[in-house]
Amino acid sequence: MYLMAITRIDGVGASLAKNLIGFCGSASAVFSKTKSQLQKIPGIGYLTANNIHQFNEFDGLIKEMELNVKRGIQSIPYTDSLYPTRLKNYDDSPVLIYVKGQLNLNSKRIVSIVGTRTSTPYGRNFTFELIQKLKQHEVVVLSGLANGTDTNAHQACVKYGLPTGECWGMDSLLCTQVLINHFQRRCFITVHS
Repeated sequence: MYLMAITRIDGVGASLAKNLIGFCGSASAVFSKTKSQLQKIPGIGYLTANNIHQFNEFDGLIKEMELNVKRGIQSIPYTDSLYPTRLKNYDDSPVLIYVKGQLNLNSKRIVSIVGTRTSTPYGRNFTFELIQKLKQHEVVVLSGLANGTDTNAHQACVKYGLPTGECWGMDSLLCTQVLINHFQRRCFITVHS
């Protein structure tokens, strides 16, 4: 819950959140510090310390977490082994992601396919042929949910039986909304629950 809370504080992005946790020792410890203690942490000024100190949305976060469990949405912190290893190399990678569905985000081979929203018949056929050829290489396909190439990629994955993860409203490498999982081999990934 505290990690989720940190992601909701104005002025605290992923890099600063990791810095806060590193200096305080845990996400919960961040909220036990005084304003003056917080301001001694590099990158934390008066306004951010005040925002942390005044955060009072814990009841809402508890309800949100309960709703996520009911919806089958898993929270994966950046310290978890399920968190995408490739993202850990970036200072601004999300501190928490939400996943609905089953997908190995640490698969040996992950391919992202994005493209035009106005895919031509040639583009659609190319995408389907590409996905069909990728099947033999045991890849996971990640893409957005935009009309056109993104959608073609997911449809091809479903047709040819490749695991696919969908991200909608891209925010860095992960999406910003969870959608209903309606295909067996699909997974939705987000940085907001």
